[in-house]
Amino acid sequence: MAVYSADVAWKMKRLFGWLSEKDRRRYAAVEAAKLGHGGVEYIARVLACDPKTIRQGLRDLEEEEDAAAGRIRKTGGGRPQQAIAPPTLEANLRQLLQECTAGDPMREGVLWTNLSLRELSRRLWAVGTPASRRTIRRLLRKRKRGRRTARKKKTMGHHPDRNAQCENIARLRREYEAAGDAVISLDTKKKE
Repeated sequence: MAVYSADVAWKMKRLFGWLSEKDRRRYAAVEAAKLGHGGVEYIARVLACDPKTIRQGLRDLEEEEDAAAGRIRKTGGGRPQQAIAPPTLEANLRQLLQECTAGDPMREGVLWTNLSLRELSRRLWAVGTPASRRTIRRLLRKRKRGRRTARKKKTMGHHPDRNAQCENIARLRREYEAAGDAVISLDTKKKE
């Protein structure tokens, strides 16, 4: 088995660092195949990679078609999406959104929530179903809910009883709905 000079080994290692994961595997496999018996272990030492990586590269080179053409890894890798996994997560999110969802009375189906993704995540964690903001965003998109924020040019200050007012409105809404009465939401803000 031929042994590469230090200069050639350094250049090989440098090139190896520039390649994608798939190309690294295949390059190391070609180099090991050139050397024959003992080549896998030698190239693994030169390139500072695992011999299993080189063996996988040899298997990749024997395949007739590239299973991951245009990709670095085959499809289906990684963790499963949280949005698919626990049904309790969707149930708890639905419960949270029931109280914090509003809509446009002029356009049916346009719904939003005033809670931030961080706040939704915090509240879901409190009820025992932790979820990341990315997962919550995916679930909101699936339920066709957006995030609505007020956009004002100048701040109007903060009223100390604002949260108590909203909680009182939510309580009254639940009482009216439980009694079978209609609940109508009106936008009565002054137009600027």
